[in-house]
Amino acid sequence: MGSMAAKTQITLAAANAIELETEALVFDTPEALRDRLGDLARLKYVAGEWGAHLKADSELGSTGVVLLELMAGAVVVDSMTVDLGGSSEAGQRKEVDLFSVGGAQRLHVRATVDTADTGRTVALTSYLVVSQPLSVSGC
Repeated sequence: MGSMAAKTQITLAAANAIELETEALVFDTPEALRDRLGDLARLKYVAGEWGAHLKADSELGSTGVVLLELMAGAVVVDSMTVDLGGSSEAGQRKEVDLFSVGGAQRLHVRATVDTADTGRTVALTSYLVVSQPLSVSGC
């Protein structure tokens, strides 16, 4: 009997433009686009990999700092801070614990500008990858 893992990718934000004008909540995945873990929630021992990428609308870069929160319903599962630090793009990946996420909870990402950068817009892309083991027998 062999084993391997399959991966499911859930898109939380697909190049959504966000303004860095003010320090405020600037993005939340629209309700109609929020996905669920469904039966994957039964795999309590499997962590997910959450990634996010910000790309400025200009090669001049940005000094903006954005707090991203991975949400399951109204609960914050994990968070990360992405600092553009004067560059035109920045991103992060991290392993997240999905143990407390139920299969029926809608997943979404919220973006809050922590450090504003007047006149700058960035494109936000975010995803969650969940691996699930597969067992193959009788082949």
